[in-house]
Formats: sequence, structure tokens, C-alpha cells
Amino acid sequence: MLLALLGTMHVLGVPLGITAALALALVLGMSVDYIIHLAHAYKNSMFSDRYHKSRAAIFARGQSIASAAITTLGAVMPLLWAQLLPLRQFGTVFALVTVISLAFAFFFLAILMVIGPLRTRAGARAPGPAAAQRPHAAETERVGMISGLTTLQRPTPSNHKYQHDEAGAQVDPNPGRSRQSEDDEDEEML
Repeated sequence: MLLALLGTMHVLGVPLGITAALALALVLGMSVDYIIHLAHAYKNSMFSDRYHKSRAAIFARGQSIASAAITTLGAVMPLLWAQLLPLRQFGTVFALVTVISLAFAFFFLAILMVIGPLRTRAGARAPGPAAAQRPHAAETERVGMISGLTTLQRPTPSNHKYQHDEAGAQVDPNPGRSRQSEDDEDEEML
């Protein structure tokens, strides 16, 4: 990517001076973000083949990466018409890095479609009824991160006076007791 950037700068006539060198040092770290987001989405995909893993990565992160690049270019574009030469060079380098890093990120994804790793998640599954048979099922059911989505376990019934049925209606756990005896117990506690 660095060679492509330096070659493009040479073709466009942007000299590699102090300003361009400082701009390169600042924005090259930013340019890696696009590839990292796509690689993370590929790695955490639930699919087993490369093609579908890559498609899942592009659908999960492609729009946000493209939007980030567009907003970055929108913020840098005014620098291309700056009166001061150092600002114009900084804007040129920043815009080039953004466009080239976006192109390399999607090229990287195309490479993953062909030669990407197949085993990226070892048996990751959504917690379900079979989770109760695993020794760590309670923790997995309570809060589990699965492909960017959080699954939460329903709270277990506690020792409240009243519990709720499936429709959400209040159910008395001791139907034989009267309401007056419960009120008397409440007053005794106070």
C-alpha cells in the first residue's frame, strides 16, 4: 500500500517533503482501520466457506467503511484548494491515503474470498436449549457476544410474593392465602 501511495504521489507530482512525510506518518495508521474491520468481520463470521464469509464481512462492515471514507474525503477536500502549499500537500496526501486504503481494503476482501482461512471460529454457536448441558452454560446464556449481537438470558424466577405467567399477568404463588393475611405480614415487617 505504501508503494502504491508513493507511486501515485510521484505521478501526480506531489513532492516527498517535510509536509508530505508528516502527513504520511499521521494517516498511514488511520488507513489500516479499514482492513482491520473487514478482517475482524471475516474472522467472526458464522459461515464455513470463504465466499460466504467474505460476503458476510462486506455486508456487515462495507457500508460503514465506505461511509467513513466518504466523510474523511469530505473533510479533506477543502484542503485541496488551500492557498498555503503545505496545507494543499497535506490534503492531497490525506485524500490519496483514504482512497488507496479503501481500495486495498476491498482488494484484501477479494483475496480472502480466494485464499482466506476456513477455520476462523471453532464451533461457535448461539446459546440455546442444548446450552444447559454444557458446564459453562449459565455464563454463556447470561451474556454472549455472537457476531456483534448480544443475547441475554431471561431472569430466573426469584422469591417474590407474586410471579408472572407467560402473558405477563400476576400469579399468586400461594392461592390459598387471603390478601388480608399478606397485608398483615407486610405490616409486621415494618
